[in-house]
Amino acid sequence: KAKWGDRVVLERYQDARSQYAATRSELARQTEALTAKQAELQRILREVQRLDEYQRAAAKVADLESRLPAAELQSLLRRRHDLAPKLQELRTKVKKGEGEQVRLAELLERARRAENDAAARLARAKQAESEAVERRAACDREDAVAAEEQERLEDLAREAAALPAGDLEALGAELERVERNLFDLDARLEATGDRMRLLEEKLEQLEAGRSVFPDPVTATLKSLREAGVSATLLADVVEVTEASLAGAIESALGRARFALTVPANQAETAIDLARKNGFPGPVFSGDTLASRTTQGPLSLGAGAPAWLPGWLENIEFHEDGSWRDQRGAWVERTAESYLGERGRRGMLQVTRERLGDARRERRRLDRERTAVAELRQRSRAAYDTERRRLELLEEVERLPRVAERRRTTRRALDRAIKQWEQAVSAREQANREQAAAAGELARIEKETNLLSRQLQGEKRTLAELDVEYLSIEDNISQIEAGLPAALRILAQQGELDGPDTVRSDLQRAREYLQGLDDPPAPEVREEAEQLRRNVEELERHTEARRREMEEAGRELDACRERYLEVVSGALRDYRSRVASVASVAEVEVEMELPALSNDDRVLEEASITVRFGFDGKDPLPLGHPSFSGGQQVIAGLILLMGMAEIEGQGFFMLDEPFAHLSLDRIDQVGRFLRATHSQFILTAPTTLDRSQLDPASLVIVLRKKASAAAAAPVPIVAEA
Repeated sequence: KAKWGDRVVLERYQDARSQYAATRSELARQTEALTAKQAELQRILREVQRLDEYQRAAAKVADLESRLPAAELQSLLRRRHDLAPKLQELRTKVKKGEGEQVRLAELLERARRAENDAAARLARAKQAESEAVERRAACDREDAVAAEEQERLEDLAREAAALPAGDLEALGAELERVERNLFDLDARLEATGDRMRLLEEKLEQLEAGRSVFPDPVTATLKSLREAGVSATLLADVVEVTEASLAGAIESALGRARFALTVPANQAETAIDLARKNGFPGPVFSGDTLASRTTQGPLSLGAGAPAWLPGWLENIEFHEDGSWRDQRGAWVERTAESYLGERGRRGMLQVTRERLGDARRERRRLDRERTAVAELRQRSRAAYDTERRRLELLEEVERLPRVAERRRTTRRALDRAIKQWEQAVSAREQANREQAAAAGELARIEKETNLLSRQLQGEKRTLAELDVEYLSIEDNISQIEAGLPAALRILAQQGELDGPDTVRSDLQRAREYLQGLDDPPAPEVREEAEQLRRNVEELERHTEARRREMEEAGRELDACRERYLEVVSGALRDYRSRVASVASVAEVEVEMELPALSNDDRVLEEASITVRFGFDGKDPLPLGHPSFSGGQQVIAGLILLMGMAEIEGQGFFMLDEPFAHLSLDRIDQVGRFLRATHSQFILTAPTTLDRSQLDPASLVIVLRKKASAAAAAPVPIVAEA
């Protein structure tokens, strides 16, 4: 029983808990609405950025197109300025070169006659030397061949003796087995590498924030863009808001995740392109959602097909990935995630795991291949060694015949060397005479050729520069006629970039502009501003709800603290009263109170543990099977009386406390009731057992009204 002040504390604590739960629920609702608006704002802001980027790129192209003719004019003006002095210098050089060319022609003729005479004498000496060289060379070749063959065979004999003997057929079989194993490993490594490259390309796109769809979906979207068909993919405009249901939603939608929404007038074209590319999803040309909305566990963006909300109403999703519709429960789960940003992150996680598995498989195969390659190297070495040994033994059998031939070729070589030395001396004298004449001729020819090439080049250059100068004059006149005055002045002052630089910049600017998607409508800026104001308003409301929740939390903590004080005091009083009542019946009571803390979960799970010891025995838990019926009644009465704070002002009402008790147990309970000196109202059925009436100081007997009587009999009252 709680005092009036304690009751206020308890009621205030319950009110604080209700208020805190309400504010937290409201905060969650507004936070969810804010998140949806923020996502929509980010999408619109990206559209604004695309518009700004497109306008900047178009302005840059226009500016560079206007500056290119001015840059070309500047280049022509510089070239004309550089050509004028070069033309005058070249005309002077050509005139001097023509006079020098006549003088060198006379000297060249005399030098040619002298060189021809010396060359004839040298030719005769060389012929004699050549014949001697050929004889010596022939003998030398024969001797060298014989010597080389003899030395080679001797080396082979030593090499064969050093090699271990083996079984060539067995070694070949082992080598073939190892090479087949190595070939199989190379094929598996190549397949694993191809799989890794595909996964790495997919991972790179996902990490860059781009969704990756099946090849037929990607090919169909590309064909639609090229055909000018406006299409929206369902997976791009749908976000899963409850992560625990993402698997079930992806499985339930299945191929419908790739549903294409197209205008009705382009539906036939879209269907034809989808059929050609093997598109897996439906092509829809009906009504679509005008703005983003939340339907169950999905956030549906503008452009989503209008059938989707109705479809969701008939689907039940489960966190284990299963789902149910009017056809029954579906338990098969899809392995791929495609819906919105959450789908891309899910696909990113799966791709990373698959790539990790492929890399581990690649490392394992690399280690296995390294071991097999080393075994192949050892097998190949053993096989090649045995084959080499057998080949060497076959070659060495020719060694005695080769040694005899070497002695014959050596004697012939000695005779040819003496004849060659005499011919060399004669040729050297003739060679010195011819070299002097040829040197003089070469000097004059070189000087003549150099002058001729120089004069020819100067004439050609002079003609080319004359043509170029006239062409530059014409081009300058044409460009100046079409240029604005400001750009013409900049070109004349040389303050512009070169035409190649401007042309290169223009090419890059055009390519960049062509690579951009079609820009959104200019009204997207106004839409972004309106959304920003809406988000700011939602943020203010959400912050206000957060402050309210924090205030409610502080109030709840304070109320719970006071609640703990009241409950802790009440529990201690209860334990004291129970011990006092138990001492009357000479019963030992052990009561363990819960450790309370400022935490709702701890308070809800708190409990009291009570043990009773009768007749001097060790205390046992309430309801222990060793307790007699009377002991169980006494234990219950002790706990009941300990709860009441009557302080002598009230009484207890007990309904048939002696039911099902034996006579000795009735006496035991009666003695306990008298020992408490408390007031009781006891009910008991009609009985002849006097012991049930012993505890009473006043007995009232009540009887039922007979059916024919007007009232029940008057109660009988007897004092003890």
